[in-house]
Amino acid sequence: MASILPGFEYDIFISYRQNDNKQDGWVAEFVSALKAELEATVKNPVSVYFDENPHDGLLETHQVDKSLARKLKCLIFIPVVSQTYCDTNSFAWQHEFVPFIKMASEDEIGMHIALPNGNVASRVLPIQIHDLDVEDLQTIEKELSGPMRSIPFIYKAAGVNRPLRATDSDLGNLDKTNYRNQINKVANALKEIGKSMVRNVAPGEVKETAVQPNTASQLSPAMETGRVANWWGEVKQRNVLRAGIAYIVVAWLLLQIVESLSRLFDIPQWLLVTSIIVLAVGLPVAVILAWKFEKGPTGFIRAGSALAKESPFGPGQKKPFSSNSIIIGILVLVITLSFSQKYWLPQGRPSDDISIAIIPFQNYSQDENQKNLGVGIASEVRTALSLSKKFQFISSLQATLQYANSKESPKAMGNNLGVTHILSGYYNIAGPTIQVTVELVDAKNGNIIWSLPYKAALANIFNIQEDIASKVLDRFSFEANGPVTIQTTNLPAYAHYLKGIEALNKGWTEEIFKNATQEFESAIRLDSSYVPAWVGLVHATTDWIWEINASDSSLHKKAKKEIKYIHEHFPSSWQTKEADAIYQYHGLSNYDEGLRLFNEVLKEDPENLLANSGAAAIHKRKLEFAQSIKLLTKAKKQWPQSDVVWSEIGEVLFSMGDYEDEAKANEILLELGGTDYGNRRALFAAIRGGQVGKLPAQVVDWVKREHSAGEYSMMVNAEKRNWKAVKNVLDTTKHVMGERMRFSAYYAMGMKDSVRQMAQGYLAAVRKNQSWFDPEAAGMAYAGLGQKTLAIAAMDSLWYNNNNLVKIQKEDLLMQARQKISKVVVISMAGDYKGATELLLSINKDYPNFGDFRWLFTNPVLDRIKAEYAPFNEALSNLKRPQQLVLEELVKR
Repeated sequence: MASILPGFEYDIFISYRQNDNKQDGWVAEFVSALKAELEATVKNPVSVYFDENPHDGLLETHQVDKSLARKLKCLIFIPVVSQTYCDTNSFAWQHEFVPFIKMASEDEIGMHIALPNGNVASRVLPIQIHDLDVEDLQTIEKELSGPMRSIPFIYKAAGVNRPLRATDSDLGNLDKTNYRNQINKVANALKEIGKSMVRNVAPGEVKETAVQPNTASQLSPAMETGRVANWWGEVKQRNVLRAGIAYIVVAWLLLQIVESLSRLFDIPQWLLVTSIIVLAVGLPVAVILAWKFEKGPTGFIRAGSALAKESPFGPGQKKPFSSNSIIIGILVLVITLSFSQKYWLPQGRPSDDISIAIIPFQNYSQDENQKNLGVGIASEVRTALSLSKKFQFISSLQATLQYANSKESPKAMGNNLGVTHILSGYYNIAGPTIQVTVELVDAKNGNIIWSLPYKAALANIFNIQEDIASKVLDRFSFEANGPVTIQTTNLPAYAHYLKGIEALNKGWTEEIFKNATQEFESAIRLDSSYVPAWVGLVHATTDWIWEINASDSSLHKKAKKEIKYIHEHFPSSWQTKEADAIYQYHGLSNYDEGLRLFNEVLKEDPENLLANSGAAAIHKRKLEFAQSIKLLTKAKKQWPQSDVVWSEIGEVLFSMGDYEDEAKANEILLELGGTDYGNRRALFAAIRGGQVGKLPAQVVDWVKREHSAGEYSMMVNAEKRNWKAVKNVLDTTKHVMGERMRFSAYYAMGMKDSVRQMAQGYLAAVRKNQSWFDPEAAGMAYAGLGQKTLAIAAMDSLWYNNNNLVKIQKEDLLMQARQKISKVVVISMAGDYKGATELLLSINKDYPNFGDFRWLFTNPVLDRIKAEYAPFNEALSNLKRPQQLVLEELVKR
């Protein structure tokens, strides 16, 4: 049966590897089903070529290309893409797939078809029956010159990668694909492409032509004088893209020359602007000329004419100004000019890559009461610059605090902070007058760009801050995003606000939160309209709840009252969103609303570190690790020496199961000074990874100091399964180790009576004093008594968020996954091996992005179930970590 278009042998050619049809005849079954579906879908008969015999009966002595060439002269090519199809040495690949792409790219119709809806479809319609390896996918996409857009026939289940059969139930298939529906999709796609091909080719335009394998097809006389059937193919044939790209490269080169001359001879800015406009207008003119004309042996001729078809000139000759040699020459000039601009020409106008750090101004006066004013100047100028949204990056105030009163050079500070410019200064207060000197420095070379002196009444410090911000923006030809506003003119209120900010930057203790709260409240009493002071107050109160005491109802009432006042009095301020975001996240644990508000804040203030880190933490809890890492990468740049940021990075990495990068983050955290964050995270990672015996000496000293030498000894020996040494510690250092550790040790040693005795004592103590309650310890106690239901109920009630016992929110998928890991341990301890195994299997299903399973492999409590219940070991071996991200840049200092 001939094709629906003259000049073609078949409508559809089906290519496959014979191996994919040997075992169960899948390809033959597919072809049969497709033919039946096409009969019910397409009005006219459709011819399908399908080779049911290996090599179509061809022998090694036959000329394969010539034998297949006529059959390959088809409208649509369907490769059955399997795990073996992408073999560049195979028969199907060498003699069917690659030759068809070459033929289709050069024949009358072209490789791509314009559809009625405006989309473009390929004449290659892959049917995919296996998930491919990355290398195979890259191989086929390279040949297709773009992504493979296939119709999948894949049955997916745990550990399964096979073709979908007509008899398969879609209930067991993870993708829920149905064989009958997929066949219908193929038929509909073929119908749409086929109708478009018939519509695009006018009657009589396509004629029967001699097949010439491995050579370019010749256009018929009708096509030479007729209209263009494939516009995109015509664009490529006339080399319009080549000419357009060449024009853009030349235009860019001319602009760089004008820019360089403007630096050398102080040419006015309008000349550069005019050049840009002229060259932009010239682009469509150049494209039109390239479409209409090309160079031939006799001179310039009309592109697409019969004379042009017969031209022996190559693409570079047809468009002489876009030849390879000229483009290469231009690129050499571009590279040379780029180097000259960077290293030889004076640096006049700034580039788009401008970043800045504002260092707290130094206090040169004798008035210690005004020592925080330098931080205030830096903070206000930084906020104004951030709100302009013009700078690529601005260091956080927290990152620059370490350089207050520092003697380090601007160049060194710029290198450490990763910025191109440093703004710093000093101030001197004498009675009611203040003198301020400010410098803007190029951090790359240490040169001072400008230095400005100010002298005014102390009460006018706010106007000085405003003017400094405006001068910085003017220097880079940046416009402010709205006026630079003064938040308060009450100097005493401002002083209390600065003291509150200073307190919050010191850490997270109850005393710090109390002091910060008092300072913000003092500022508000002096100026009730001072919005930043209200935001600081909400920040201090909600952090107090989050970090210290989530059960304190008075703190919750206080935060609610504060946020209500802000909404009533400052409804249109973007800072109200900032306060509300903090309240929703730390006050109410409302993650979705907190994330929405943090994102709103970042739209107004892109360099807001609080919003950036808050949004990152919420994404982490929702197991949206890619989004969290993106924000943490920026937070790390804003505050490179932050132990809080590095601790958060480590938590995200171990939650993903990326232990190698987590170890790098922990090393950096320890290098920052061995803070509690670094020591605690190093210990946590070591316990879960079975590496306590390999902890650095500084962490070991911290463990012995914060816990006890006995507890450290017990952890090390439990890790080695040296139960004699563990028992010795338990017998000689009672009431030192935590309940969870003692339960684990007694259970692992098989001391059932000790487990029961301890469980009864612990539960009795909890009934008397609820502050002793620990959900995991309570679960282990009930499990030790064989009461699994009560054990699960105890663990379901509350869970730890920092040091607070709180209910796990529905959005907090990270805490849910960690709780489930602990439940596996407790249920196993209760003797329900089947239940523990089923719960373990559900972790991958319920939390596919979660990847921290170390505790299940190293916990001594699970030694017994591993030895006695083989299905548990099988479930462990089938756990899958999420796909790891490439994070080398994230874990660099």
